[in-house]
Amino acid sequence: MSSSDEFGENQTAPLTMIQFERNVLASISDLSNELEFLGFSALPSFNVDSTHLDSNTLIILLTSLIKVTWRLARRLQTNVIVHQERESKHCRVADDNSSLKAQVQLLKSDVSKKEEQLFTSDSKHKELKIKFDKAQRDLKHEKEERESGKPFRKPTPNSSEQDSNLDIPVQGSLAQHD
Repeated sequence: MSSSDEFGENQTAPLTMIQFERNVLASISDLSNELEFLGFSALPSFNVDSTHLDSNTLIILLTSLIKVTWRLARRLQTNVIVHQERESKHCRVADDNSSLKAQVQLLKSDVSKKEEQLFTSDSKHKELKIKFDKAQRDLKHEKEERESGKPFRKPTPNSSEQDSNLDIPVQGSLAQHD
């Protein structure tokens, strides 16, 4: 029993040497076309009908196949290295992106706090400007009354205009300057 009979393989008529040579040369031609498509140099071409696989033809074919195999191996190695570098860059970019997102959140929080402080500061500034303008008007009015010789009378503020901070220091400072 042959080994093919043991494994139950389909039994076909054995190929003749001429059929085998033609099949090999046709396969080499197909492989050459594929290699050209991938950018490699073509394998030597042989006329399928007139070429026999003698030792010189086999040496030429095997040498060409070995060269192409080495080029394919180098291209594969280069592609693997490029792929690994891209994966590494992708990981770094992803890490950088998550870090940047965290920084953006912190900056947004800081901006929000600064805006709140700015609003509070503006409100206090407006309030103090109103008090300052009122005190300045009162001082100007008081000075005009003193210069005109009219008796000094302190205006009685409305309940909404009362400000205990402005009452005492204003009177004492004007009396000393005259």
